[in-house]
Amino acid sequence: MLSVLIPVRNAAVHIQDTCIGTCQELDAAPFVYEVVYIDDASDDGTAEILADLVTRHSSIHVVRHTCHRGKSEAVLSGIEKAQGDFLLFLDDDIVLGRELVAAIVEPIVAGADLVNGWRRGRLFSNPMRSVASAFLRRLFLHLSAQPMRDPTSPVKCVRKDLFDDIERAGWLRAFPLEYAALAANRILEVPIENTWDTDVPSRYSTFRLACEFLLLSGGLLSRLPKRHAVRCARP
Repeated sequence: MLSVLIPVRNAAVHIQDTCIGTCQELDAAPFVYEVVYIDDASDDGTAEILADLVTRHSSIHVVRHTCHRGKSEAVLSGIEKAQGDFLLFLDDDIVLGRELVAAIVEPIVAGADLVNGWRRGRLFSNPMRSVASAFLRRLFLHLSAQPMRDPTSPVKCVRKDLFDDIERAGWLRAFPLEYAALAANRILEVPIENTWDTDVPSRYSTFRLACEFLLLSGGLLSRLPKRHAVRCARP
């Protein structure tokens, strides 16, 4: 089974359209799936929209945080809830076409550890986010030696068992998707374009970007010596 995990917070403006679009594309795919929304204490009506969608589609499930815990904790809640062996992570403003879903999922089924969605041509509305994203990409590639153009992409398909040891990951627990990329041996990358809603304003603040930079830098540096041991131990 494929579990599609979508963290969401205050997305009432577009969540119904993107949810319906995602389910329509997945219905045409040749595999069993579930869509798990992790509502991080939305207060704009998102919870009510998701509750209605659950009654209309048996493949949709919702995990709700009673207080705002942040995207990383939402991702971790989704991993815990997921029933599938393969996890596809999306942001709440992304709809992937069925061909792109197949291109991302099929390599995982065939034995890849992680398939990364490369946001080729992505333009950020927040200049600070663009600068921070480029810097984090270079830092990640330098420290991890992973062959990815876009390691911080929110679009990733991952084998669920890569997260088995995440509770012992230290600082990197705050970055579960980046942790998965470090733990993976067999990585592929698929370009994705025009899959996001460009009208949705960025929820990234300068303060949040600074915190992400410091946490990810510290997490990568503390994880690096252990990563090689873990990867060498895997068959």
